[in-house]
Amino acid sequence: MFQFIYNVTQSIFASIWFIIMTIVTGKMVKVSLYEFDGQKEDNTFFNICNDKFKKTNYPSNVSAKCKELIISDFIEHLSRDTNFHYPTTEIDYPIFDGKEIVGTQTYYSVMQKSLKDYVRKDGVA
Repeated sequence: MFQFIYNVTQSIFASIWFIIMTIVTGKMVKVSLYEFDGQKEDNTFFNICNDKFKKTNYPSNVSAKCKELIISDFIEHLSRDTNFHYPTTEIDYPIFDGKEIVGTQTYYSVMQKSLKDYVRKDGVA
């Protein structure tokens, strides 16, 4: 019962604060009540309207630098995953100079090069 009373009063006070901050800053609040309650992602009472907390489900709305960090982190995860790493360590990917094979490379270097090409396509050099 006390938890219910706490949740209701906190929701009311947080909603009032969200309205006040929306009026003061002229921007909508970018955090949810759960994130506001838990002080997630360094949000404070005053920067809850900051655009850095904006969430999106569309890759086109994410910066190229953020995409690069996320994909790079995933590649690092794959390189540590034994289910992925061991079967692919035996594969040698050929390097072509246009006419013949001049060498080989690992899957990790292939993915890193592909990541650089992908990010360069989005505008980050």
